Amino acid sequence: MSTTSIDVSAAMSKEILDTPLLSDDIFIIASEKFANLAHQEDTTDSEPIKYLKSSTSLTSQTSFESREMRIAFDLAFSCLRYRTHLEELLIESGFLGGAPLGDDLNTLVIVMLWDFVKRKFVSRGTRSKLQLGNRIEEVEEVETQLGNYAIKLAASLARMRIRESALTLGDTLSEELREQEHIRAQLPVYGWVNPRKARAKEISDELEAAGIEFEPGTGLQDGLFVFSHEFMTPIELSDAVREKKMLIVDSTSLVGPQAVANLLNGEESEDVLLCGGCTSSLPMLADVVVKAGRILDEELTQSRFIFASGDEPNTSQATKPKLIVCMPTKKHQEVRDMMTEYGINEDIYEVVPPLSTMQPTDARLLHVKVVLIEPKCSLSAAADPLRFMLMEGLDDNDPRLHALAKGVSQAQEGLKLILAASLLLPRSAGTLYLTRSSLSKENEEVIQYGISQLPAKSEFKLTPVPLKMPIDVIEKGSAGKYLRLPASESGSGCFLASISRNILDPKHAARKSALKGLLAPPRRQKKESGLRGSESRQSITSSVRSSRKF
Repeated sequence: MSTTSIDVSAAMSKEILDTPLLSDDIFIIASEKFANLAHQEDTTDSEPIKYLKSSTSLTSQTSFESREMRIAFDLAFSCLRYRTHLEELLIESGFLGGAPLGDDLNTLVIVMLWDFVKRKFVSRGTRSKLQLGNRIEEVEEVETQLGNYAIKLAASLARMRIRESALTLGDTLSEELREQEHIRAQLPVYGWVNPRKARAKEISDELEAAGIEFEPGTGLQDGLFVFSHEFMTPIELSDAVREKKMLIVDSTSLVGPQAVANLLNGEESEDVLLCGGCTSSLPMLADVVVKAGRILDEELTQSRFIFASGDEPNTSQATKPKLIVCMPTKKHQEVRDMMTEYGINEDIYEVVPPLSTMQPTDARLLHVKVVLIEPKCSLSAAADPLRFMLMEGLDDNDPRLHALAKGVSQAQEGLKLILAASLLLPRSAGTLYLTRSSLSKENEEVIQYGISQLPAKSEFKLTPVPLKMPIDVIEKGSAGKYLRLPASESGSGCFLASISRNILDPKHAARKSALKGLLAPPRRQKKESGLRGSESRQSITSSVRSSRKF
């Protein structure tokens, strides 16, 4: 045997050994997810295999953690993407119709075949219960039959590769899908330290002790930990992630919250509204609101000593900012459970129905100052759409999964109505519109529609995004008043626009100016000193005008 053959065999053996062994439970849950995505009770020429919903006997009894659920969804998604190729292998090898298995096991066959292909048709072998948990009869049965047809399946794959001039099954995909798969495989992992649970120093020490390497994020990722994709599994298994001290997030998860923070002025009752259905930035946005409340407390306490008049504010009665979350009613408890898990107190937030179903004068919306719209979009600019969907709460029946598996960018409907509704809120100073989409129909067209619906005398206008742009971001995609970034190997792309107006309260401006030393605090004037009082009021008005900002 030549040295080259030995090297190739060694490389293949290492690749097989590096492929993680999946538990029987993961195969079962993956088959259930695939059944929901590809449900089909009748066969056609183009769809030759039946995929039935799982029977109760195939329901996993394991309480799945986020890592295991991610693996199961990824397995089901890959099968959906490679469905045509996997079905061809089953037909050409004679497995379909030859193996003594019922149609109710077809979904399990597909997901286990995909793992079998990745393992170069090498059986998982004997495993201990400690390694992979309890064995499941149906999984053992399918695994046995796949092993019996291993040679025929491998031969069918070889013929397919020759026909397609492809080295691997992945090479049979379109160029666009191959690029997406490459990015998904190499994508860094981003972590955000949850200040409700831990400090950054505590988490960094814990990660270093576990041998997990990371770097601090820069630019739009400032405030995140950045890990190589190789550390995904140990990160998910770490106590920091299990206990919600650190959350695995997207590279763009801080973009919206950072922009919101830059728009808040620290006034009382400056509520923030999150709508659109995406919850990936929810804990970070809640942290922005908490910090705004702390700043308000500090300023009100300071003003008690600066303002010598009898009008000093009562800090105990100050109404702190609140986060208002718009979600369908059936999702309300899910959001509350999520916030509790993150350690966020109930007095910080309130869950309400979707914005498009509420009146602008609803009492719960009267104090909204800034609106952040993060809609469930096509995710055509997301580096790993599936991972992002898991972060925002993946629904098995989400129609976007089929489009993404085929590499099709499918624009979502209803985005224009959400934006238009946000611009009707009486006290709102601005709306931030953020997507992970590259489609004009979900981005520029939505913004243009929202502006076109404004009254002629409306003060709202398109303004520069309130973010400090790193040079590399400006070079990549910031265009005019929009922030538009493409997806890359380092993370997701995004689109951000800001529509705002100036509604700064003069009294608030005067207090801010006094706290900054720009304005002498007003003193209570005696009745006979009317001229001086008038001069003082003119001075305040002048300072307010000069210090106005959004």
